[in-house]
Amino acid sequence: VIIIMKYDSFKEYLQLNYLEIINEALEEWIQENDLKDFDSYIVNNIKVTGIKFTKSRKDKVEFIVSLVATYDLVDNGSDTILHKRNCFIYNMHGSFKSGFKGKDKDIKVQEEEIDEKLSKGLVPIISLKELDVYASKFLKEYCREALEVPIKVDLNNIFKDKEIKVYFSDLGEAYGKVYFDNDKVFLYNEDLELELKEITAGTILIDLDKFRDRPSGAFRNTVIHEAVHWFFHRNYFELRLLLNEEMNSFSCYKKDNCIYDEDIYWMEWQAKHLAPRILMPKKTSLMKLEEIENDIYEKYENTKSNVEIYEMIIREFARFYEVSIQSARIRIIELGRKYAEGVLNFIDDQYVDSYIFKEKALKKNQSFTISSKDLLILLSTNIMLRNKLEREEYVYINKMIVVNNPKYVDNKNYKLTEYALNNVDECCMIFNTYREDYYNNEELNKLYFLFNVNDSKNKYIEIDVNQNEKLLKQTLINTSHYETHKHNLPESFEKTLEYHYKKARENNIIRTYEQFAEESDIDVKKLRKYKNGELEPDKIDIIKMGLALRLSSPYIINLLEKADKKMNLNNLDNTFLFTIIYSFPRVGLEKIYLELKAIGKEEILKISNYYLEFHNLL
Repeated sequence: VIIIMKYDSFKEYLQLNYLEIINEALEEWIQENDLKDFDSYIVNNIKVTGIKFTKSRKDKVEFIVSLVATYDLVDNGSDTILHKRNCFIYNMHGSFKSGFKGKDKDIKVQEEEIDEKLSKGLVPIISLKELDVYASKFLKEYCREALEVPIKVDLNNIFKDKEIKVYFSDLGEAYGKVYFDNDKVFLYNEDLELELKEITAGTILIDLDKFRDRPSGAFRNTVIHEAVHWFFHRNYFELRLLLNEEMNSFSCYKKDNCIYDEDIYWMEWQAKHLAPRILMPKKTSLMKLEEIENDIYEKYENTKSNVEIYEMIIREFARFYEVSIQSARIRIIELGRKYAEGVLNFIDDQYVDSYIFKEKALKKNQSFTISSKDLLILLSTNIMLRNKLEREEYVYINKMIVVNNPKYVDNKNYKLTEYALNNVDECCMIFNTYREDYYNNEELNKLYFLFNVNDSKNKYIEIDVNQNEKLLKQTLINTSHYETHKHNLPESFEKTLEYHYKKARENNIIRTYEQFAEESDIDVKKLRKYKNGELEPDKIDIIKMGLALRLSSPYIINLLEKADKKMNLNNLDNTFLFTIIYSFPRVGLEKIYLELKAIGKEEILKISNYYLEFHNLL
């Protein structure tokens, strides 16, 4: 995005628009401090060199101006002229809309120039511990009642008689948009037709299509997210508007792996974390949670399992506040309920089976679950894990790495046993997660989009050593299905493929060769040539055949080796393919396509449009 700036900087803006006010204060200082031995003075030059913002609240700001002045002191009697150069600081206040003035007339000599970052002081500094305090500040302005009694924040009324107005529009990729100046934009009217309308500063636009496609909780969160920008970040954006009059609005996108400057990163972090705290205030939501817990335990303690009760609590809490289940779950964890960490986890665009673990099993930044994308990264570096998965000593089920033991794994249905789900700390790996900020400070004034990212930091994941040692002892006493049955496999690729095909027919996985070809996304004639040894097998086709036959990883790797297509982890594509083989045994090609699509890697298996259309995946 190329933007022509109205002013290159706030320093330039002050230089061009407030030089007279600054000069007046400077002349007063010279008269009081430098004219004892001189009769007159001449100010030659004043240059604004730096800005340091000291206060920012709503649309009011205070800041210190650093400047360098050169002037001459003149003794009329002796014609003596003394050339002087001094650094000064000058306090100013006001608003970006209404203008600024000196906070007092005192201008002070400064030892050296200051050159603070442009936006320093305009982006609030908020720690995790302070988020609830800032959420309360917002609610005191717009919905004070929510701080006293448990209520659902009413978006139709909290902004009544306030500057914030909410409308629907077509925003393209953006979810929401907030305006910091008056403008003309296209809004949907009552007939759902776009019509050009005048709007005022404080207007929030919501994309109509995304509103229809997403649950109401997402809409409520987006509106509050944008309102947070207006309430807490207005001065930052009005500064940018001052510098470039075309930058009168800012859009929030959902976009992974974007690069943006540090200020944008922190403001998005604040809006992302404040919105749910505003919708679910700490004091009153804890009151409501306790009420829901007592009610559900009283009704179902003797008839429902703990997991079922926990799920009911989270769903009821989400229903009351009209937020997403995931938002409610996270808030309940923040309110001190550790049980929610294993309940209704949403990973790779799907819910995993809820589970229970001992309260102290997890430390900060630890998890039993790992997404497909994160597993891919981990497998690219962790040889031990690759070997364990290849030999099926560990399996990836329910987004967990679990010891492959009948006590924990139902291999026939490829899911965790009820015992495992109630004791995941006994059988599942624990992952440590580390994060590192990233953002790009280049072209600070040119970047004005806000990105609402799922994960706005680089993430590093490693296996917890202590938990891994415990699990390794269990794998030593467990023999995988492959190790028990590998002696039954024929020598050649063709006969081994036929062997697996017959087994799949016996287990009602596949009935005919035509169905086998269809589920493998391979032409039936080509498949028969593979079977008869008339065509050299393609690596991707071998993997797709193995997946269609519901083979586990050792059997697919065995097929690759017999076809002389053994892979090494020497490139990114092979790493992805290994992850597919290790991570999704016995689930079929359709399921794997959906998993890959969730992480943006659906092209890796080269699945045809015919297959996608036949399985309603387009």
